[in-house]
Amino acid sequence: MTHAFPHDELKPLTKTFTDSLSELGNLKLERLPQDYNGSALSLIESLSSLVIMGNNTEFEKGVRWLSENLTFDVDARINLFECNIRVLGGLVSAHLLASDSSKKLLQGSYDNQLLGLAEDLGKRFLPAFNTPTGLPYAWINLK
Repeated sequence: MTHAFPHDELKPLTKTFTDSLSELGNLKLERLPQDYNGSALSLIESLSSLVIMGNNTEFEKGVRWLSENLTFDVDARINLFECNIRVLGGLVSAHLLASDSSKKLLQGSYDNQLLGLAEDLGKRFLPAFNTPTGLPYAWINLK
């Protein structure tokens, strides 16, 4: 959190960050737009782990931050598979945990914000499936 948040990933040896959303599986390493400040990929991927480790306070902070700050309205070419398993999967699993009232993970109300983000991302994936072969394109622009 100290050295990289809300950027996508921490580089632990240098204590710096990388914004890797468009690098996921990208051999060309095409960069993100200048104004991109990260999608907090590490946070999204770790939300369910926080619950498993019993760190409900950080889970709640993460849910709140994503609900208030995350957007996928970015001009970025992403790998559909990587973004699907890492980002969409992370959002859906965190939503399932956040919406389970028996777990009491959130102090305040939860209005399905993570599900809304997942739905937005999923809709951005849909053009990848409009192909002549019926097989999805590997890459798609989120904008």
